[in-house]
Amino acid sequence: MRLLDRLRKALRAGGERTVQPGAGRRVADIYGAPEWMWVANPDFTDYLAIYAYREWFSTAIDRVAEMCVSVPMVVRESEGFGRRPDHPLLALLGTYGQANRHQDSFEFLEAHFRRMDIFGNDVWYWVSHEGGSPDEVYQLDLRSLSIRVIDGAQWYIYNVGGTEFPISPDQVTHFKRANVIASGAFWGLSAVDKLRNVANTDRYMTQFQQEFFRTGAPNGIVIVDAEDVSSEQAKKMEAEFHDSADAGRRLVVLRANAGSAVWNEAGIKQRDMDFEKGRLLTRQAAFDALGFHVGAVSEASTEAHARVAEALVRESAWTRHRRTASALNSVLEFWPAARRLRVDFEDVRATDWEREAKKLEAVRPFMTVNEVRSEYLGLGPVAGGDVISEKGVAGDQVQAL
Repeated sequence: MRLLDRLRKALRAGGERTVQPGAGRRVADIYGAPEWMWVANPDFTDYLAIYAYREWFSTAIDRVAEMCVSVPMVVRESEGFGRRPDHPLLALLGTYGQANRHQDSFEFLEAHFRRMDIFGNDVWYWVSHEGGSPDEVYQLDLRSLSIRVIDGAQWYIYNVGGTEFPISPDQVTHFKRANVIASGAFWGLSAVDKLRNVANTDRYMTQFQQEFFRTGAPNGIVIVDAEDVSSEQAKKMEAEFHDSADAGRRLVVLRANAGSAVWNEAGIKQRDMDFEKGRLLTRQAAFDALGFHVGAVSEASTEAHARVAEALVRESAWTRHRRTASALNSVLEFWPAARRLRVDFEDVRATDWEREAKKLEAVRPFMTVNEVRSEYLGLGPVAGGDVISEKGVAGDQVQAL
């Protein structure tokens, strides 16, 4: 409730506290606007249920999110040379940042990458306690969020306990996955929604399999009695069988001379009703679509398969980093020198060191030692490292590397 109270207080205080003067509209004007329309919301609750109850989906989404959040966010100069490790954005979202009083940066970003796959969207609300640049950032509950277009501007309506609070678009950052349908300009397309048919197929198979085992259909039993067994004894054997813990099993009692009966299995063999292969197919479809390739966990994978799968997973994580970093570049406007900076993540993809060495040799004659240290090694500048010799980086400069 403390978070809701803080949101109410911040929203009532005005929607322009964290933005540049004159940007957007005043919150008080929203309901008096002559032109407006509601944008239909996706069924976020349904997406969450698919994620929660289909283990293939949750496994793939969680593993890729964990890889994404393991890579640090950085703020670079727009030319790519030099970093700003002391930038205020990194105090919120950097490796040891604190996004808000309830979440550190690791927890916040891990939730972000999961939400992007589950919902196809994530909306951050930036809060400033004293006005000006943000001090905290929160993720809004998408199930309580609506979009209203006012005179061509996209406003966010947040429902807290039945009360609606308009939020200026300048106070939020909306991350969206690609969406080809009409609402794509406002809402991204959920990754699990695209796999709805796969999710339903897997659900039907698991439900049928559970029912199959619950009723005991595969455990058909034949009891062969000799002729000298009395009817009373046979009925007692049958009653004892049904009273056991496996009472759901099928039972057939035949009477024959000892040694003259032929054994036959009653009911259906489990291998005839085996769903293992079907479920593995849905696992592969879900993993491939969500960027966590089955070769990374399959017991049948060779080392070569696992290496290829790992590279594909890293490529998926890199794509998610690019999407997030691109949207966050507009957030830099909260702080000075925004046009000279850009948000980025360390490259999660596996590094081909032989290729990198050749690349460094090719560019070295055109770069100073400090540029090489910053761009390729992630190191700070050194004294005398801002000069390029006629032969490129040589002599004392090479020692500085």
